[in-house]
Amino acid sequence: MLRSPSIERVDTVEIEPAMVQGAHAFLPVVAAAFSDPRSHVVIDDAKSYFARGKQRYDIVVSEPSNPWVSGVASLFTAEFYARLAQSMNDGAVLSQWLHTYEMDGVTLASIFNAVAKTFPNFVAYASNESDIVLIARKGGPVGAIDPSVLAWPAMKAPLARLKLSDPAVLQRRSLGSSASVLALFGPMGVPANSDYRPLVEERASKTRFTQEHAGELVDLQAADMPLLEMLDGTPRPAGRRIDSLYFAAADRMAADAWGFHDMIMDASYAPPGGAPAADSREHAARLIALWAERCPAEIPFDRLLPSMLSMAQVMNPHLGRDAALDVWRRIDGSPCAKRLSSADRRWIGLFTAVAARDAEAMRRVGGEILDATRGTRTPMTEYAFEATLTGAVCEGHVVEADRLFEAGTRDWLPAGGGSITLRYLYAVAHPLPGAPRPRRAACS
Repeated sequence: MLRSPSIERVDTVEIEPAMVQGAHAFLPVVAAAFSDPRSHVVIDDAKSYFARGKQRYDIVVSEPSNPWVSGVASLFTAEFYARLAQSMNDGAVLSQWLHTYEMDGVTLASIFNAVAKTFPNFVAYASNESDIVLIARKGGPVGAIDPSVLAWPAMKAPLARLKLSDPAVLQRRSLGSSASVLALFGPMGVPANSDYRPLVEERASKTRFTQEHAGELVDLQAADMPLLEMLDGTPRPAGRRIDSLYFAAADRMAADAWGFHDMIMDASYAPPGGAPAADSREHAARLIALWAERCPAEIPFDRLLPSMLSMAQVMNPHLGRDAALDVWRRIDGSPCAKRLSSADRRWIGLFTAVAARDAEAMRRVGGEILDATRGTRTPMTEYAFEATLTGAVCEGHVVEADRLFEAGTRDWLPAGGGSITLRYLYAVAHPLPGAPRPRRAACS
């Protein structure tokens, strides 16, 4: 915060004096907290501090201890967020740290619901694979990331070390807006964490002991379809390769997607670094590149199709639209593809439609494949089912979507339960009363 050239004052509220003393062990990294005249350390309980409401702020950053620590769960209640809002100026920003390790979905849902009572519009970002930063604004929706912050002189060194200088790295880390988060967790029917119903305090010690992990948001981000990009509008895959560290799952998935993109576009491409540990997807990418270039007779399309599926699953959601389309256009324009039957080419058309985020084509081409494969129930038909359903929900065809939901497990979905994709699509198609709606989504 103190690296900002425009911030006038930073008040740090810490309940334990020994924490302030212990922070000296991290000098010189934290030197500004002790030497910058704008910095003021207040020894107090945050709940009491904000209850008194003597100061008003433009930014509030809440990063307490884990909620299984005695008393800390009260800093994740609906009442505490209401008190925070009273100390915030209109348009002020709240940044709330959350974790998903030693936490289950019910506990996390109760915190989201507590936040939403005062801050109904928020966006969740992944800072790594187990930590979330929730951003909200008092009195309105969250704005877009302002890249000028990354250009502050005092930010250059740490951003270079962390490889976070490109705003596209942050933009792809979105886990969804409140519209998506509350839709995903809303059907659980979990009450908001409250001083009068302390659900988090009751559950946090148990989930710590059982080593739970609330992975729903990362699972949604890793879905086979570009769900959040189409239906939520907050994450945006980069349109170019970016050198970044793999702090968050989105970083790793983007790196994988670009690697396979390069292998298919150039059969001679050799990725840098050591060989992956038994990653069959690289073989799939090499096989597709070989097929598109040489059309070997010993590789019929039905044996190639599972490799195309694995590439569609990793590339289409995590590459920018144009980069993903380049791959499928190369495949579709190859001499091998021109020899295929119309039924086989339909699969390439479906992968292309998903890459283009073309809801109408996903619904139409996917529906044709489903009509021709009724009763098959394979990973291939599951992908076609998800693509068709995504297109239908995106275009607002809820009745059609409900018919697909009803027939899915009977005709196209393998046994083993529904995916996070289906859970999310059903929730978006049937929003709870009063639920927020996406503001920047591409869909109706």
